[in-house]
Amino acid sequence: MEKNYSDFREISIYDTGLIRKSSYVAGVFKKNNIETLEELFQLDDNLGINYGANTVSATYGTYKHVRSQIHGIIKLIRHKYLNEDLFVDTLYDNIYNLESEYFKDTYIPSDPSTYPPRFSKFLNSNPDGEKINIDFKDLGFSDNEIEIICRYAYKINGNNFEFGSMFLDVANGILENMEEYNQRMFANKAEQSIFIEKIRLVSDYIKKDNKLADSTDISSKELIEEEKRLIAELSELNDRSSKILSRINEIQDTLKSDKGIRR
Repeated sequence: MEKNYSDFREISIYDTGLIRKSSYVAGVFKKNNIETLEELFQLDDNLGINYGANTVSATYGTYKHVRSQIHGIIKLIRHKYLNEDLFVDTLYDNIYNLESEYFKDTYIPSDPSTYPPRFSKFLNSNPDGEKINIDFKDLGFSDNEIEIICRYAYKINGNNFEFGSMFLDVANGILENMEEYNQRMFANKAEQSIFIEKIRLVSDYIKKDNKLADSTDISSKELIEEEKRLIAELSELNDRSSKILSRINEIQDTLKSDKGIRR
């Protein structure tokens, strides 16, 4: 049965804070005649979106897994407006190795030989980089955004990047120090704003998910304790019931004896 998305008929895809009008992603939606969230949700439900090329040429190399990134943005939108899940729990267990050669900041501007390799090489050639590329594109992040996340993760924790324990630390650090990344890492304010919205949506989802897990654990413990208490009460009631029944039998025996004496 087709779902009714008429409530989203007047909401433009650009009102989501996740799509810039003059961007490759916007171009894909335009080719699919998607302008409103109603159109987006309906076409997505019917698997009717043409995502275009999966690899795109860029100034500093190539962008891979582009379809996955666009699908990730759609998931972010569906989560934001329909409260759908963003990712499966197994993502929490993913551990990535951030190889130092791609993240060192000891290079000398006057000596090109000290420059670290381009980050695109890490994403497209390194096994851990490719894994990060796939996982984070599936959350809607672009190459530039993934680089910012990885460089901040390396800055605060070195080579080890475990998604479950690191993303919130990275998100908090980036959001608190956004001015540092304003002009250096983004072409314009719109790209920065979109990145912030993605970070907030994913981090809020993780926080909510953890709270739900915690509350589930607490509820389980409370139920177990309640079961123990009820079992103890039941045992006590059974003892009292046995004693009352024994007393009733004694009284009945006494009454019978008294009747026998009167005769």
